[in-house]
Amino acid sequence: MTLRGARVRPADYQSFHAAWLSCFETYEDAVRSACAELPAVRAFSLASAMPRQELEGLVRARWFQERVFDKFLWWSATQVKRRVLILCTGNIARSQMAEGWWRHLAGDDWDVFSAGTRPRRHVHPVAVEVMAERGVDISGQRPKSLDAFADRPFDVVLTVCSSAEAECPVFPNAARREHWPLDDPVIAGDDPQRQLAVFRRLRDELADRIRAYLDAFPV
Repeated sequence: MTLRGARVRPADYQSFHAAWLSCFETYEDAVRSACAELPAVRAFSLASAMPRQELEGLVRARWFQERVFDKFLWWSATQVKRRVLILCTGNIARSQMAEGWWRHLAGDDWDVFSAGTRPRRHVHPVAVEVMAERGVDISGQRPKSLDAFADRPFDVVLTVCSSAEAECPVFPNAARREHWPLDDPVIAGDDPQRQLAVFRRLRDELADRIRAYLDAFPV
């Protein structure tokens, strides 16, 4: 069974069921864990076929929550990987550069994703160029729609432009929402030298912000 750690920190038993389900990579893993807490008379072969609605009802049961709450909190404190989703409008520059830096600086401690409210077709070539100057390769990254991530759990959902902040839906399984209102590098226009200067400034600002955020993030 793969346990990935809590993505929602429950303040009380009311929010426990969503947090418990968010701990597992698959629904089947959640079923197996729930079955381990069932009385012995409940055969695993029967419980493993439990419909999702029944499983969620079980997790909401007070006796189940009291039995596993302490265990859950320990898992929350000892989770191995955290997850961040970085959003902007087109997902071609700011969020892609932030994704590259976050992955580069955090290493294996984070799963990093980026998306756009209105994604375009390709990552901006100047973003790829200036990140490569710092040894960060984002040439394999592609714009993605935030719709693909709407129901997934995250430790942090970060918007890096005001438009994305205004359009971003509610992420019920996000432990934190952050907003960094960064300038759109497209303001540089078509002049190659100005483009490089603006993208480099954004690149360095992102590196400083992300490094400081990771250093301050609670363990």
